[in-house]
Amino acid sequence: MSCFGIMDVDYEDRCMLADKLAECDVLSTMVHYFTLLYCDLNIRSKLTELCALFIMLLVIFALMVTISIIVESHFSPMLKIISMKMGLSEYVAGSMLLAIGNSMPDALANMLPVRSEAPMYSISISNSLAIVLVAGGMVCYLKPFKMNPHNTLRDLLILMLACETLTFVLLRHERLYARDGIYLICGYCVYVLVNISDLIVVRKTIKSLRAQISEAILSPESEERNAQIGRMRYTLNELEKDHQLSIHRHRGRRRSSSWRFHSDSEIPHSARRFSYGFTTPRPKPTTPEVDFEATRTILHSNQNSRNLFLFADFWETVLPLDLEKWAFSGCCTRFLMILKAPLEFFCTIFLPMVDYEKDKHGWSKLLNCIQIVTCPVFMIMLLESIIVNKFTGWFIEMQFTYATWSLCITVPLAVFTFINSRTDLPPPYHLLFLGLNAAGSLLIMAIFAAELEFLCCIGGLILYLSEPFVAVTFRSLAGSISDMIVAVSLAMEGYEQMALGAILGAPIFNIMSGMGLAILFQKTVRHGPTFFLFGKLGENCYIFFYLAILSTLWWTLTFNFFARRSAGVFSFILYAVFIMYSALVEWHVVHEFSKDSYIAPK
Repeated sequence: MSCFGIMDVDYEDRCMLADKLAECDVLSTMVHYFTLLYCDLNIRSKLTELCALFIMLLVIFALMVTISIIVESHFSPMLKIISMKMGLSEYVAGSMLLAIGNSMPDALANMLPVRSEAPMYSISISNSLAIVLVAGGMVCYLKPFKMNPHNTLRDLLILMLACETLTFVLLRHERLYARDGIYLICGYCVYVLVNISDLIVVRKTIKSLRAQISEAILSPESEERNAQIGRMRYTLNELEKDHQLSIHRHRGRRRSSSWRFHSDSEIPHSARRFSYGFTTPRPKPTTPEVDFEATRTILHSNQNSRNLFLFADFWETVLPLDLEKWAFSGCCTRFLMILKAPLEFFCTIFLPMVDYEKDKHGWSKLLNCIQIVTCPVFMIMLLESIIVNKFTGWFIEMQFTYATWSLCITVPLAVFTFINSRTDLPPPYHLLFLGLNAAGSLLIMAIFAAELEFLCCIGGLILYLSEPFVAVTFRSLAGSISDMIVAVSLAMEGYEQMALGAILGAPIFNIMSGMGLAILFQKTVRHGPTFFLFGKLGENCYIFFYLAILSTLWWTLTFNFFARRSAGVFSFILYAVFIMYSALVEWHVVHEFSKDSYIAPK
């Protein structure tokens, strides 16, 4: 019996089934929601169940806020630094690193029992549809920009090819084989090689153009020569816009500090205004690039003691409230800051920060030494608990077997770091904290994304919605929330090309690698009939996905690859039509695009 089948029985029997069904323990990540709802809270009426649904919505909102905090304060700065160190362009960093990081939780979920009997084709395509239309529409609406024509057109066509390849693999035979999953994963590897090869070719072209311009300048002056130099310089400027990722200062990222008083008050209030109308604003000038060495050594002096402002620096870093912002905020803003404070405190304690835009690159000696111990313990404890999957009541039982052994390594490292570092200057090995930051951020985001998906499924079932409808609506929206938060955060910071790369690269990874891993590791996927993977709304997702890609191709070519607000509004309307059509199918007002399944009796 499926764990979601609990919702089909009487309230009095749900607690007993929640305890006896082994699948419920497997599906739950951190919280056993059915035990919590029907055993501990003892829900026995529809009214009480709807009240619990309201509380679940608050939990969903808290999880989304926590993901946004992790993205803005930890994940986004870490991604920019890693991309810069690897020498990637802004778009390639988004289409590869960011897309894989965002989509990895969903790809791992495809290998878990939570998706063993789910319509994975519908989930994968609808999730990709939500990313392209909702996340892409948000970026176009909030931060209009000029797209990279070559990369955008190439990835939109590859996205169509990926969808068609997956559909062909599923419809080719009555059942799937492990080699089909390998074919899909190899297809994504080819996409990665195309991205890297394209970047190499662009950089060689830039080098060649620079040499040709230098050679042309030395030739005798003429109108033809000047026109040729002008054309080469225009081509060179277009290619140089996105061939190398650079970190530029983002307004509003600094906080007051005991080291000195500073603020962004020199930025006029009119420059901070944002129009929420439909008119596309003029693009704002790019903020200056960050001088990494200057931000690293800005507070350093050999005359300072090694532990100057040790506890004051620790307190200001841990404090989840920006006192300067608090002083100039109204009651509503202060109330929101208080609500976010526990979530920000949780992220600050466990996740180290490496941010080139901040003074000392975000280094806080005492806090970072503590995080050397707390971050590995926290991650190992969570991973071991999820693997053991043993619940005490409604919450998972924390396992400390391997986490305690990590102290043998982390405590001496923390002591060594404390002795050999200063408070006013990050140590040379500060970049190693990026590993802890990346692992911790991805783990927490993956767990919260899984909780979001499960809560959305339960919410849909409480409202008596079918599992296929919940899969293509609530599940897909929940799965795309983290992608949308990351893309919007990067776009608002001025990294629109990286956000665009993630919006187009994540669906390619979902469709090719995510489904390839599911076919490779899920026995139920390979041994069952393939039409179960489509579900009732699989053809609907397929048709609307093609409408989304073709319409995106249409408006990008029409607007000359300028992402305008009207394109964002159009994307929202198209996704609303998809949700409306799915709801009409759910309510049996219209028939889905797929044919009625018929299984001949043996």
